[in-house]
Amino acid sequence: MVKEIKGTSAAPQVDLEEAQEGALLTRLHRYRERNSALVRRKKAAFTKSYGRLYCEACGFDFVKVYGDRGEGFIECHHTIPVSALEAGRKTKLADLVLLCANCHRMVHSNKPWLSVEQLRRCLTRSSY
Repeated sequence: MVKEIKGTSAAPQVDLEEAQEGALLTRLHRYRERNSALVRRKKAAFTKSYGRLYCEACGFDFVKVYGDRGEGFIECHHTIPVSALEAGRKTKLADLVLLCANCHRMVHSNKPWLSVEQLRRCLTRSSY
């Protein structure tokens, strides 16, 4: 259960320039297990194939932009939603896609989620 903090509201306030934050809350929730070793393996296989890590949707390369700080940094997206997986189902490397944080957020921004191909089509229509 999440306790609402006095003075907060989900409704946007146009004139809001400051707000109280930082209250300590306790949440109890269930979450789906993810295998970090599989993510490391995906990154290693991708690097072996392409020589570097980059976003499979937009091409963003953290090392090119952030230098050494960006080494190995990229998010791993499950093309089959983890929430839809039955306990014990095996995820294959082919079920994973490497995405920058912006592309990952865009994929998950609305339901139904965008496929990576749909996201790519959005990018090609933009002036970015």
